[in-house]
Amino acid sequence: MNEWIKGLKESSFVFGTSRIKRLLKILENPEKNFSSIHITGSNGKGSVATFIFSVLKEAGYKVGLYTSPHLIDFRERIRINNKIIPKKKLETIIQRIKKASEGLDITYFEAATAIAFLYFAQENIDIGIIEVGLGGRLDATNTIKPLLSIITNISLEHTNYLGDTIEKIAREKAGIIKKGIPVIIGRMDKKAQIVIEECAKKKDAQIFIEGRDFIGKGMPDSFEVRVFDKDYKGFSLGMIGNHQVINASLAIIALEVLKKDFPYDFCKLKKGLKNAYIKGRMDIISKNPLIIVDGAHNPEGAKILREALNFYFSSYKPIFIIGILKDKDKDRFLSNLDISSSKVIVTEPKIDRRCHKELLFEIVKKYTSNAIVMDNVSKAIEYAKNIVKNDELICICGSFYLIGEAIKYEKKKAY
Repeated sequence: MNEWIKGLKESSFVFGTSRIKRLLKILENPEKNFSSIHITGSNGKGSVATFIFSVLKEAGYKVGLYTSPHLIDFRERIRINNKIIPKKKLETIIQRIKKASEGLDITYFEAATAIAFLYFAQENIDIGIIEVGLGGRLDATNTIKPLLSIITNISLEHTNYLGDTIEKIAREKAGIIKKGIPVIIGRMDKKAQIVIEECAKKKDAQIFIEGRDFIGKGMPDSFEVRVFDKDYKGFSLGMIGNHQVINASLAIIALEVLKKDFPYDFCKLKKGLKNAYIKGRMDIISKNPLIIVDGAHNPEGAKILREALNFYFSSYKPIFIIGILKDKDKDRFLSNLDISSSKVIVTEPKIDRRCHKELLFEIVKKYTSNAIVMDNVSKAIEYAKNIVKNDELICICGSFYLIGEAIKYEKKKAY
């Protein structure tokens, strides 16, 4: 990747849309040249984005997808249909953005967002699926005017940036709601839902609520969704985890709301959902020994991960490799992960925002007496491989940055 964008610290958060708006204006507002869907939420937004992307792609549309963070290659963040942004195209766009941003002091994420918008506009996509980086109201992606906004759920996260209550965080995420633009919300705390409904009312935005306007039930290999009193049956997913049924349900109602502008048939819907895949979500990266990586990085994600392990891998005891960022609720994460009877290897990802392994180890010791510290994820993996038994699996979680390092290490070893 270009050294210029590497030099913009990925760990730096400087909220506000004034810089990105000025940059986009210099670039002749590429974000206005394609239709879009905007997605925020504490968990599941990447999966919902991927489900919608997969179905629309299957239906024959030219679809852009912008997500974060990447796991191995920056280019993973920006793709059109089956291809990530080509290296040469990326370099060309970076040079243009570098020149356009002189004196603006833009952040890494603002640069990445501008790259995605410019690329999508240049390639004349039919629609872009845009995932928020952090929060919503002050996020760099909140410069688009989408056809639809989606808020997957709300939980206490990034409290240093978004606020220390569910209501404050909900208000920040509700900042993506635009005047007259419909919004879909998933299952969430009632306090958060009330805040979002109030914001939607002020913006005269029609709101669709899980449990009232749509609901999914069943398992990933066979589930159905009721949307506006109509039942859609016979769905199955390629991704595991019962929570993916909820994410797929959000995608289905989103597609239904947009069906007038982006029609598709039922076969394309089923096939698109089935073929959807996203790295790092209950992802098996080795079968011998069994190694699973999951992007769970907050308390709700930890709870979902533990439920999935108990359901799909009940005959295995997990050995956890955990590295987490310092702004996370580490106690609630570890409590929900239920590590009391597990072996735990504490480490840290290679990012400035990491929680140092020694500090995390002190917290882990409150939940289990069977824990050790390793310098990095590669050493942790090798140690786990040496101690893993036939009735055990290795589960790496706590940060997308950590699992990206794990995937890269295992991929390198395979070759």
